[in-house]
Amino acid sequence: MQSALRVGLIGAALALLVAALPLPLLLGYTPPRWSAPLIQPLLIAVPAALIFGPLALLLGALAGFVAGRRALRELASAPATSGASAVRCGLVAGVVAGAGVLAGVLLFFGVLLASLANTPNLREQMAQLFAQQFRTQGGDAALVTRLFDTAFLLAGLCAGTLNLALALAMGALGGWVATLGHKAARKIE
Repeated sequence: MQSALRVGLIGAALALLVAALPLPLLLGYTPPRWSAPLIQPLLIAVPAALIFGPLALLLGALAGFVAGRRALRELASAPATSGASAVRCGLVAGVVAGAGVLAGVLLFFGVLLASLANTPNLREQMAQLFAQQFRTQGGDAALVTRLFDTAFLLAGLCAGTLNLALALAMGALGGWVATLGHKAARKIE
């Protein structure tokens, strides 16, 4: 179980690293002129593309598989209970990696919210756009502008919770796949 936590923490650290990619731009880093068209989109587009599912799927499955293989290696002398133990270790590793992805999603949404706060024109335009859409559906537009920040962070929490569930499921699946390879190796012997 300890190795499952270790593998899950590595996955969580990778998720936080990916989610923190836009931070240099917000802290005032300006890339050289020749590389700005390449670096600026990468620092924002890559985390945005990965943070909504693919990162959780990849890290959860990888952490679950590695943790399951380690559990099987540690329990090589144990009878049939080793398969369930590998799935359990994969589940734990997937949950820990998913918690890292959840924290990364919240960090990413927080970074985006901070960047919107630093550029008031863009924030106001977005708030007005949402208010206009809300008004056309018969809602109170003033409420949307007041709750813009809260709604933005709640959207991040929802996306992060979905990623946590995906990583949990993929961790269990990765642990199960690790047992399939282990059972095939036992049959060959």
